[in-house]
Parts: sequence; structure tokens; C-alpha cells
Amino acid sequence: MAIVAPILLYLVIPIITGALAMRKGYNFFLWLFGAGVLGLIVLSFLPFANRSVLPAEEQARLRSQGNMAGSVLAGLTVLFTILRFAGPSS
Repeated sequence: MAIVAPILLYLVIPIITGALAMRKGYNFFLWLFGAGVLGLIVLSFLPFANRSVLPAEEQARLRSQGNMAGSVLAGLTVLFTILRFAGPSS
């Protein structure tokens, strides 16, 4: 039972986040590493970038902003992961 929480946290939630990003018109792989639950929360507030009623320029702008947010969250996730494992061990 204790193994379910880490699997959910490290595997299932990032896949859900990436799939939601792809559905909204953003980059799957950027959001896959986009800080897990925090990324899912941020992504849930982003608008759909692939709506056909939006002009192409607006779609591109929304996609760029959303992917930038995903990039920042993914970069911070990688940085904190490196710092966590590179820190002094006790």
C-alpha cells in the first residue's frame, strides 16, 4: 500500500498533466515534467490554445505563453531534483 502514493505522484500525475496539455494545445513533453501536481494546477487555469474560433496569431501566442510556463516549471523540477539528490547525505 505504501508504494501506491509514489507511483501516483511520479508516474500517473505527470502523464495526466502531459495529456491535458496536449488536449489544450500545449507541448506534451514540457508539461510531462512540469512539477507534477503543481503543474496540473497551473495547467488547469490556462486557456485552450487550439480553439478554432481564435485567430492563428492568438493561438500561437497562447501556445507560446503556455509552453513557457511549462518550461519554467519543468526546469525548476529538474533543478530541485538535482539539488535534492546532490545535497549532503545524512
